[in-house]
Amino acid sequence: MSSSAAIPVFQTTPRAWCLVSNHRIYNTLNQANFDEKNFIDGYNLYISKDTQDYTAGNVNYTGALKFSFVTPMRDNKYKVFVSAYNASGTPYMSHALNSAQYPKTPESFWIRLGYWLDGANQPLAGSGRTKNQIANGRLWENGSSVIGVYVL
Repeated sequence: MSSSAAIPVFQTTPRAWCLVSNHRIYNTLNQANFDEKNFIDGYNLYISKDTQDYTAGNVNYTGALKFSFVTPMRDNKYKVFVSAYNASGTPYMSHALNSAQYPKTPESFWIRLGYWLDGANQPLAGSGRTKNQIANGRLWENGSSVIGVYVL
């Protein structure tokens, strides 16, 4: 990957960034094929196929999406900025995690996407979600969702 230029807003050079779309891939258990459907552009960062569960005929993730560095960081003292949205323009609630289950390491970190509620402030029908809980998400085959990640 080529070097990335400084972003004026942050007045610093990013350590890594990527833009990925949510495409489902059946029967594809290698990173290259997963990247072909998910990775749009980036520098030193990609969404990891290790996040995905291929067992049910659908590709689901449970709780968080793993992002990995091409060249690992020196330590885990980096900052992660996330922006996620879908084709309808509705934003996801999204943030980086750092816990025992989802650690931020020099090699990778995890991002959790929240889900919006319907007009009656109820969980979306069929989502399997109750208030204040994260349900299994699905990587949609139509690529209607996009996640942008920027690492300083």
